[in-house]
Parts: sequence; C-alpha cells; structure tokens
Amino acid sequence: MSNKENHVSMIITSPYRWETFDVFNPNAFPKSLNSNVNACGFRLGLWLYYTSFVSKEIFKERDVFVKELVSQQDGIRKSLSMRQDSLKFVAYSDGLQYMAATFGCLNAMKSFLDNYAQLMAKLISPSTTLSFKKKVINGRKIAGGALISWLQNSAPKTFKKAKDLADITKRHSSEWITQAVIYRDTLSHYKDIEGMIHMHVPLQPKDPPYNSANIELPKMPDGVPLIDYCQDILNRSTYYLRESIILLPNIERDMIKPERLFRRSNGILKI
Repeated sequence: MSNKENHVSMIITSPYRWETFDVFNPNAFPKSLNSNVNACGFRLGLWLYYTSFVSKEIFKERDVFVKELVSQQDGIRKSLSMRQDSLKFVAYSDGLQYMAATFGCLNAMKSFLDNYAQLMAKLISPSTTLSFKKKVINGRKIAGGALISWLQNSAPKTFKKAKDLADITKRHSSEWITQAVIYRDTLSHYKDIEGMIHMHVPLQPKDPPYNSANIELPKMPDGVPLIDYCQDILNRSTYYLRESIILLPNIERDMIKPERLFRRSNGILKI
C-alpha cells in the first residue's frame, strides 16, 4: 500500500498512556479538542513513565558508583593515607543516570501543565489559547499565573466556576507546582539544582576506604529524597486533576473517572 492510499489505523496504546484514560478519554470531550486531549494524556503518560524510572536509575547509578569505588580503592586509600590534614573526604556520583530521569520527569510535568491549561481554556472559551506560564498573582510570581488571571478577569461570565478553578490552581501552584517549575527551569536552562545533594559516601584511610552501607542516596535541597520528591509531585497532580476536571464544562461526566487515575491495571506506579 502506498502512503497516499486510505487506510484504517489501529493504535496500540502504551500502558502508561492507558493509565491516563480515566481523565483524558477523547470520547468524553468535544471532537474539536481531540488533539488537545491526546496531548494531555500523552504528556501525563510521559510524566508517569519518567517518574517510574527515577528509582530504577538511582539504584543503577549506585551499582556503578560502588563498582568505581572498588576499582579505585587502592588509589583512594593511598591518597588518603598521605594526607596530613584533618579534612573529611567524600566521594560523590555525578548522578547523570538518575538526573536524566529527573530531567524527563520535570519537563514532562511542565509540558503536561501547559497542555492542560490550554485544554481547560478551550473547554471554557474555544477561541482562547493559554499555557501554564508564570504571572504575578497577589504580589507573587507563580506558575499558572496567566491562567489564574484569565479566570479571575477575562473568562466568560457564563462559566460560573471560574473563581473555584482559579482558587484551586492558585493553591496547587503555591504549594508545589511553582517550586517544581523552578527546579525544571533551572535544570533545563541553567545549571544543576542549587543545594541538591548527590549520591555520596564518606572516605576513610583504611581497608576498604568506604562502607557501602553509608552510601547516601540523592536528596532535594530541602532534604527530601529525590525518589520521594518525584513521586510526590506526581501524586499531587492527581489531586489537582480530580479537583479541577469536575469544574470544567462540555465534558461527558459519565465517561471520565478521575478518582481512578493511575489505577487501571492496579497501577504502574503505586500512588
């Protein structure tokens, strides 16, 4: 068959995308928004996928870290024994593998939020195009501020839930989204996340020069383990979706089940 011939496509859905269908089921939305709905579901699936890989990559990185320490332990021990000062020595991993998964997690999050903001706006006012970009709200620049401002000032008067949706978005942005977007912007555009503590282990001038039981796994600047942080923001997204999706117009309510999000197949990720 040539590429120009008509055909019927059968799409095999990834289990990660399948997990998002309880909210982003195209049949529940106007046909004109099919591409927006699929974009949201695909990006939420990507977010789920990358989050599920963070812990796997951390423990892979730990194995690589230990292997390198073993291969270099003679040199490490010799170098430490020659030191005359009392400074402590610590070996760090550069974290490339688990930071790659974290990079994917945070970028998928931001991409999802941008697409979800656009979907919400078009359900309320089909001619409106928005993203989850920052804007000053009540003296603070927060992620989703542009959406919040539009809901507060410019949304059609016929949409009676504008204030509720603005308040829900503002609360979630203030509690976790804005900080997550700051981490994403820093990691994507500028440098490593300031204050992040990478995988490390103290070194000592004896045999062996380290204790693998003392290897510390990576933590965010506030001390929260990276594994927990990435899962936490995904968990929080389910609450934002559950609270916001039920306020939106032009959705077939009986075709979505936001309370079941990520639980279609006993969940790929334990939420």
